[in-house]
Amino acid sequence: MFIGGSFQGHECRTGDGGKAQVDYAYAGFQKTQLVMPYAGIVQSTQYVFSRRKDVGFRYDCLGFEGKPVFDKVGEMLSEIWKTAPVVFELCTPQQVDAEDATWLLQAAHGSIVHNNNWQYDKTVLEDMMKYAGYRYFLEEMNVQVDGRVMNLGMTWQNLGYAVSYPKMGQDFSLALYLLDYSGHPSFTHPFDVDISSWMPSSALPADKNFYELVQTIEVSNEVEAGKYLVAIAIIDDRTGKSIQLAMGGRDSQGYYVLFPIEIE
Repeated sequence: MFIGGSFQGHECRTGDGGKAQVDYAYAGFQKTQLVMPYAGIVQSTQYVFSRRKDVGFRYDCLGFEGKPVFDKVGEMLSEIWKTAPVVFELCTPQQVDAEDATWLLQAAHGSIVHNNNWQYDKTVLEDMMKYAGYRYFLEEMNVQVDGRVMNLGMTWQNLGYAVSYPKMGQDFSLALYLLDYSGHPSFTHPFDVDISSWMPSSALPADKNFYELVQTIEVSNEVEAGKYLVAIAIIDDRTGKSIQLAMGGRDSQGYYVLFPIEIE
C-alpha cells in the first residue's frame, strides 16, 4: 500500500473471523521519499519500478560482487537514479572490496552510503565517496557592468554521480550576491532555476552536461555606488544555509567569493 494500488473485490478477514470483499484505490505515499530494499528478488524491483518512478532503490551489501548485482537489476538502476535516490549500505568489513564498491556506486549513480564498521584506510573511503550524490561546480562566470546593469553569464556542471532530490530535503536555490568589503551582502539576486534537473556529467568529456545561465540584472538604487565583491551560493531552502560546492573560495558565511566589480 505504500506505493498505492487498486483492486475490486479484495478478500480480507473481518474482526469476528469472517471474510469480506473490499474495493480500494489508494495513490500511495506522495510526499515521503520511498526507497525499495533489494534483497536479491529481481521481480520486486521490477514491479515497484513499473508502478512508481519516484521510488528509490536500496542495497545493503555494497562492496561485494557488485557486477553480478548490476547484471540483475542494472536495467532499472540505470533509470531509477534520474527520479529517486539509490542508497547503499556497506557490506560487512570482511567482505568489502573498495574497488568493487566504487564501481557499483558509480554504475548505479549512488547518492547515500550508510557505514557498516569501516575498518580500512580513511583515504580509501574518501576516494570512494568523493563523487557520491551531487557535486555542483561553477565552470565559468562572466560579468559585464554598465552603470547599474550587470550582464551575466554562468556555466555550471554537476560532477557527482547523481542529482539532488527535493523529497530527500535537497531543495536548493541559486543566488548571486554583491558583498561589501566587510563581507556583508548589499544586494541579492535569486535565479529561477531548477537545480534538481542538473544531470551529472559523464566520465567522457564529449558527453559532459553544461548548464548555462544568461541574465541581465539591474542593481537596485538602494545599493550605494562603489566597489563590491561578486559572490554566489547554492542555498539549502530548509536551513537557509549554503551547501558546499565542488570548488574553493567559500568564506566563513558560506559565500563563494569570485571577483570585484564597481557599481556606478
